[in-house]
Amino acid sequence: MAALRFLLLKATAIIWLLLILHNMPSTSSLQAKRSNASCIASERDALISLKASLSDPMGRLSSWRGDDCCQWKGVHCSNTTSHVVKLDLHGENFYCRPAYSIADSAYAVGGEMSSSLVGLQHLKHLDLSCNNFSSASIPNFIGSLKSLEYLNLSCAVFGGRIPPQLGNLSKLVYLDLNSCWGSPYSESLSWLSRLSSLKYLDMSFTNLSSAVDWIHAVSSLPLLEIVHLGGSDLRNTIGSLIHSNLTTLQVLDIQFNPFHSAIFPNWFWHITTLTYLDLSESGFHGPIPYEMGNMTSLEQVYIGGNNITGLIPPNLKNLCNLKVLDLSSSNVTGIIGDLMERLPKCSWDKLYWLDFYNNNIGGNLPTWLEPLNNLNCLNLCGNYITGTLPLWIGGLHNLTVLNLGSNRLVGEIYQEHLERLPNLQVLQMSDNSLSLLVRSNWIPKFKLDVLSLRSCQLGPAFPSWIRWQRSISVLDISNATIDDNIPDWLWAILSTATFLDMSKNRLRGTLPRNLDEIMPAGDMIDLSSNRITGPVPRLPRNIEYLDLSRNNLSGTLPAFGNQSLQMFALYNNSISGSVPSSLCLVPYLYILDISGNMLSGEVPTCNRDFGPFRYMVALNLNSNNFSGTFPSALQMSQELVFLDLAYNQFSGNLPAWLADKLPSLALLRLRSNKFSGNIPVQLTNIQGLQYMDLACNNISGQIPESIVNLSAMAHTYGYSDSLYQLESFGMGDTYNAMIWNAYNAMIFYEETVSVLTKRQQLEFSQGIMYMVNIDLSCNNLTGEIPQGISALVALKSLNFSYNRLSGRIPSNIGGIGALESLDLSHNELSGQIPSSISALTSLSSLNLSYNNLSGRIPTGNQLQTLAIDDPASMYVGNIGLCGPPLPNGCPGNVTNNSPAEPKQHQDDGLMNSIKLSMIFGFIVGLWVVFCIMLLHKGLRYSYFLFIDYLCHKVCVHMIVTWNSLVRRY
Repeated sequence: MAALRFLLLKATAIIWLLLILHNMPSTSSLQAKRSNASCIASERDALISLKASLSDPMGRLSSWRGDDCCQWKGVHCSNTTSHVVKLDLHGENFYCRPAYSIADSAYAVGGEMSSSLVGLQHLKHLDLSCNNFSSASIPNFIGSLKSLEYLNLSCAVFGGRIPPQLGNLSKLVYLDLNSCWGSPYSESLSWLSRLSSLKYLDMSFTNLSSAVDWIHAVSSLPLLEIVHLGGSDLRNTIGSLIHSNLTTLQVLDIQFNPFHSAIFPNWFWHITTLTYLDLSESGFHGPIPYEMGNMTSLEQVYIGGNNITGLIPPNLKNLCNLKVLDLSSSNVTGIIGDLMERLPKCSWDKLYWLDFYNNNIGGNLPTWLEPLNNLNCLNLCGNYITGTLPLWIGGLHNLTVLNLGSNRLVGEIYQEHLERLPNLQVLQMSDNSLSLLVRSNWIPKFKLDVLSLRSCQLGPAFPSWIRWQRSISVLDISNATIDDNIPDWLWAILSTATFLDMSKNRLRGTLPRNLDEIMPAGDMIDLSSNRITGPVPRLPRNIEYLDLSRNNLSGTLPAFGNQSLQMFALYNNSISGSVPSSLCLVPYLYILDISGNMLSGEVPTCNRDFGPFRYMVALNLNSNNFSGTFPSALQMSQELVFLDLAYNQFSGNLPAWLADKLPSLALLRLRSNKFSGNIPVQLTNIQGLQYMDLACNNISGQIPESIVNLSAMAHTYGYSDSLYQLESFGMGDTYNAMIWNAYNAMIFYEETVSVLTKRQQLEFSQGIMYMVNIDLSCNNLTGEIPQGISALVALKSLNFSYNRLSGRIPSNIGGIGALESLDLSHNELSGQIPSSISALTSLSSLNLSYNNLSGRIPTGNQLQTLAIDDPASMYVGNIGLCGPPLPNGCPGNVTNNSPAEPKQHQDDGLMNSIKLSMIFGFIVGLWVVFCIMLLHKGLRYSYFLFIDYLCHKVCVHMIVTWNSLVRRY
């Protein structure tokens, strides 16, 4: 009975439970009812006011209409109270990328936020990141949203002062003010210490240079787990930190700050909970402190870009959780074997990133190494590591990045080094003395994104194994001793390539006409210094850097379009025709070098507000057949630094607008054209001009006195800043963020100039910035050489030859202390050669021939060492000059150099007279004896009888003596 009673009671309970559940509304119906409920009217009005204050060009807030604001995009309400608790208006990710441009602002929300936002007092989550508020200040009223737990204003282009009212947000757990590219600042972070619930803080790239209390403010937050303060202009203001509440901190990022202090002591080495530490490029110096070995929770350590001395501390072996160690560009010294020995062996199965790029590490790679089973990246590029490549490299099966470039490795790369690396994505061995020895039919297991074997020996045959790399982004096999035809299959694998460098080989063949279709993603291509023939192909739309110079290309220039082209080099080919007007469609062309071809016609005139000349830095058209007047399109080239129009057929006067329109010009080369008229005085107002070559034209008139105002030639360091920037002009591309720092494909373009100096034609491809020259030779210039020319103390070459200059050589010419070559020949200069010329101790070439100079030639210092083979050639054609090295002496036998010289001349003359008298007396005496014997017969007989008698006596004496000697012996 008891059991039956229990079963009845149990059944009754189940029935009642089913009835209750049947009468209860379902979860879905509850959600439907809540979703159908309208939001609170006051909060809806606040949101409508906020929308009215914001700019929204793409209509991202178009759903904000109707009565129920809880259904609006980005608005989230509480299921129980209907209050707005979350407002998420973040922009798309690509608005936040580093390459954000003004054009992207059209897709972003912006404007000035309405204070109506304060009406959302129950708001817990506010995200306005990745928008564009045009450097407006962060509104103070955000500090009134007391319920906020999450605030993200990152990359929203806020500026101005960060409101200290944010310290009122006592419930805040997450705060992200990363400015990305804005300029907000805070003079003090005392408000930060009131955010006692904060776990996440990001104030990267804000201006905290005046916030001397930043360490104390951060250290006072007991729940803080993640801190990002990179690029915030922090100062090392630790002072005395008595107490720190940082007991849960896991991530500390203070990279890109100007601490400029010893890395030890510092305030964070005692935080043993850290798993992530980033001190990159923060001006730290000295050894890594021993205390780092006690931070056993560390998993990722980034100390690159500092000045670290010595090796890593030996107790780093305690870091058994270490996964990433980045010491790139830190001036680390030592032997690579010792460095490897100090890595924690207990973490070798966890280590996946070792980056020692660009240090001073030497020695041979260890011949053996315990397997680093998890290693993903090994970057030893840019060191002094020697020896051969050990075979244990091939045992790193999980390796995706192998970068040993720019070392001193020698020997061979065998197939065994590579065939067991199936995950390899980056292979960088450039700039070593390595040879790749693999079978011609080898098919690698890896699929590379980046292959860089620059200056390795791959040839002479084109490496056939590359054909299996179907997803390659970067291919650099330049200077690789390849002497072969370009295989057809190569173009088939380059559909995904962005970077291609096969320069400095002996590649033959033609380029595909549809290169734009074959390499649609190509933005950097360098095929220079080969033997490629045929026409120039169509240019890829995304191309930024294209160098086809020093080949055998022919035909005409390609049609240009609205490409991204920034550098175009086609010099030393056989291109003919004219420059197409479509060049004007290229908006951002910085360097154009089409010199050494057969181009003709005039330079196209482009729209003043658009076109390639607007941002051009270097233009080289020399050695063609261009004609017309000075290109008027250059009036828009405010940034032009390098201009070479030499060896063409340009004519007309030099324009007076040169200084006004080309204020940045540092090198001007107009040699061997048909320019006429005077040298514009305005030309000498270009302050950065340090190389001026107007030689071999029809320029007349006088040399402007204002030429002495060229200040770039008056600096003792001898170069303009603008030409220095041109020499370091480069274009680079990091292939992927994943391998950032592992491979950086960089091309530096080198402009080439052929210079006539020191009576030689010299070609400069490097060191252009150090050339300080003036060449006005082979013109019709008249008048005198400006007396103030000595103010140009940095001049290295001065050539005024083959003109009709008159007057005297400036007496203070010796003040140009850097002068190496001086040519004033073939003019009408008169007077004496200034004695100060002997002060030019750097002079190695001098030519003053064929003038009307007179007087004694100065001597001293290095003047006696010039033109050793023919020293007189420096002065020939000046009939008034005298003294060494010319054969004619000076009147009065007086020199300025030796007071004993007159006496020496007198002694030499006396000795010559004595010698002449002796010779004359001997001849006269001899003839007197001959004449007496010829005329007096008796004396003649007596003389010859006497000679016969003497001969007889001598013969008898010799015979008697000889016989006595024979009998004796």
